[in-house]
Amino acid sequence: MSGYRFRAPRPSLEQAQPALQAWYESVYGQHILCQEQALVGDLLRQSYGNMLLQLSTYGKAELYSESRVSANYSLSCFREGSHEGHMAISEFESLPIATESMDVVVLHHALEFSMHPHQILREAQRILLPHGRIIVVGINPLSMLGLESRLLGIGQSVKAKAGPISVSRLDDWLHLLGFGAPKLRYDCYEAPTNFKRLLNSFVFLGQLAARFQLPGGGVYIVEAVKEVQRMTPIKPSWRRFQRGFDIPVMGGVATSKAAKQSSRRTNKSC
Repeated sequence: MSGYRFRAPRPSLEQAQPALQAWYESVYGQHILCQEQALVGDLLRQSYGNMLLQLSTYGKAELYSESRVSANYSLSCFREGSHEGHMAISEFESLPIATESMDVVVLHHALEFSMHPHQILREAQRILLPHGRIIVVGINPLSMLGLESRLLGIGQSVKAKAGPISVSRLDDWLHLLGFGAPKLRYDCYEAPTNFKRLLNSFVFLGQLAARFQLPGGGVYIVEAVKEVQRMTPIKPSWRRFQRGFDIPVMGGVATSKAAKQSSRRTNKSC
């Protein structure tokens, strides 16, 4: 059975780039992008620090427009369709960033279109400072957008098939990498269509569903804090003996002659 493949492998990012670019610039793609920017902006208004890094599969995305962090940077995995001046090109699985140098890392649909999503999370954890924040924007597999992206591809393009990651799986990965309990929010409940009238007809229902946080939103946003467990030094216990000096007793074993005599008297009395 190992020689059979029940589904076609997901195309590489290079093959999916034209379809992804067209989807982001479509009516529905722009609608999703505006909502994502508003939601991430609400989180970034509560984040402070010196350095922010965004990893996005869309070079023109600027989810950090509401950021209060001093310096904001963006990395894209595509050379084409990216902003000039503030944009750098790099593989998300191997970031050319120093360890523990970023206060906030934003992953904008970087996991579901990668063949190694867990490695991207490891890199994000590596470059984050202790108590730094990670914000993950992903496609919810239990939604209309999630089903379309998995079966038909983003924008119904076979070259842009995604592998949406469930919230529970992402939670497990973050926990293994040392992040605290994540905060979750669903949004973008509208049907994936480029017809404006049909899309606008779902806006009220989408707002109602977002108010009660129903789990069928097309997009989820997860925020987590990198927790660091620091070692607490164990202080040696001190014991006073008859000769009037103190010695440290490590593990309950004294090292002086007086300590040995004290332990012998204790054993006899018992």
